[in-house]
Amino acid sequence: MDISQLWTPLEPITENRALIRQDLERGLAPNLPYFIVGLEDVKSSLGGLISNLDDHFSYGMIRGQYGNGKSNLMKYLRYYFEQHSESHAKVSIWRADVDRYDIVTFLLYILQNEFESNLLSSLKAVVEDGKISDMCDSNSGSFGAIKGFVDQISEKIDAEDDLKTLVALGTGKYYDANKFKPYGLQKLTDYNRREVLVFFLNALAYTQHYIIFCIDELEKIQEKSKARFQSFLTTFRELIDLSSSIHGHMILGSITDAVSKTGDHSFDSYNPAFERRIKDYKYELKSIRDLNDIKEMARELVRVLDIAEPDSYDDIANAVYKKISKLRHTSDVVRAVFVQLNQQTGAKTWEDLLAEAKLSEAFEEKRQELKDSGVLSRVDQKLFAPLKDYVNILSNRDDDYDVRSQMLQCVYSKATNRCYVFLITDGYDANINRLRNVMHEFPGAELYVFKPEGLDISMGSLVDKEKIDSVKNLIPYDPIDLMALLELYMEDYNNPKLAEILNLYTHQL
Repeated sequence: MDISQLWTPLEPITENRALIRQDLERGLAPNLPYFIVGLEDVKSSLGGLISNLDDHFSYGMIRGQYGNGKSNLMKYLRYYFEQHSESHAKVSIWRADVDRYDIVTFLLYILQNEFESNLLSSLKAVVEDGKISDMCDSNSGSFGAIKGFVDQISEKIDAEDDLKTLVALGTGKYYDANKFKPYGLQKLTDYNRREVLVFFLNALAYTQHYIIFCIDELEKIQEKSKARFQSFLTTFRELIDLSSSIHGHMILGSITDAVSKTGDHSFDSYNPAFERRIKDYKYELKSIRDLNDIKEMARELVRVLDIAEPDSYDDIANAVYKKISKLRHTSDVVRAVFVQLNQQTGAKTWEDLLAEAKLSEAFEEKRQELKDSGVLSRVDQKLFAPLKDYVNILSNRDDDYDVRSQMLQCVYSKATNRCYVFLITDGYDANINRLRNVMHEFPGAELYVFKPEGLDISMGSLVDKEKIDSVKNLIPYDPIDLMALLELYMEDYNNPKLAEILNLYTHQL
């Protein structure tokens, strides 16, 4: 497959420029699938795999800390192939599902929901061309178990409703044994579905429909259950073992560095057999650290945002490079570059105010004290006690604030008609539901939403995708940081510096 243009900068969607700028102005990591700065080794390796997308099945695993561009890389690939339709490739991005930890059945679920029409037309083509047996190794070996299913596909190829039903039986959308009986078939097991997946993928490849399956946030399965994560890796390994029978396509997983507590980035402690197969196909996304990469980042932001060029890109890069030890992730570098481009260097952060008040050391000690106490395992229960004490001190009357620590996890200010929502977990769907519930409880209120680092929500996704337009500000925060500041304040609430710091951190709560 010709991918000579892969990794070149892409032209942004014009209407997205304003949303990107809004996210940057709020200190958020924006949706920027239009360029990939640095990571030359990763781009070279992935490019090699993708170039064989039309020949054989490939697989890989990208990993890195939050904010180093894993999701952005996947989105770049999707946008690239949308712009290069001549490649006949599509990128399908799905967040890992903690309840679908068999990778084979999850891919079948994706085929059913996203590629049903392509699959139906592909099956018709292989039957008409007399190639259906070639799609399943001539029904030899383990493929013999699905021969009856494949024969029914061939027999019902011109019966649209039956063909759709048979595809649904293959993907697992229809799972009841009674659904199989009209076709004289035994119920397919999840084990049989490995061969069904190969059959379907080969049919798609025959008609030049190539898919890169991107499964993001795999750490969510690990966090949910070690047993589920082991099962996921086992089924991934089984898929890899079938790869020689698949005539194209690719799967790309994404996971944070939290999986390996030893720091060796190995899956050995979970599934040694999977580690042996994936070890040469793991790609680490490191934070931008090179001065030239920072300069390139500045050039790309100017291009994407369509803003005036600075007098000197060297000055921009050098100013950011001086702070590089404090910029842990690529997303931090992006925001720092944007600040420099907008000549906002005079704006003080809450960390700057802490340092001026000589409270940085006390803050770090308080933060470590909270972590040592085990608060990380129950932040949602512990955050709202000091938060409620804080707003009580701010209140002129008992009813100035409405604090909802259960379910909604928000603070409503009656004076300003603002509702401050504190998202705690990284679960996307649960947090979207919480925002909708807050909107229902406080109709007409402006929402100021605090989001944790690992939660992939932007203003663009809230407005365009979720149609939540009550959010006036989306604020990145660390719940432990906020708790530490609140506890320092409660110990010395007459300190005007602490009051100023908290006012800045909470956006004038």
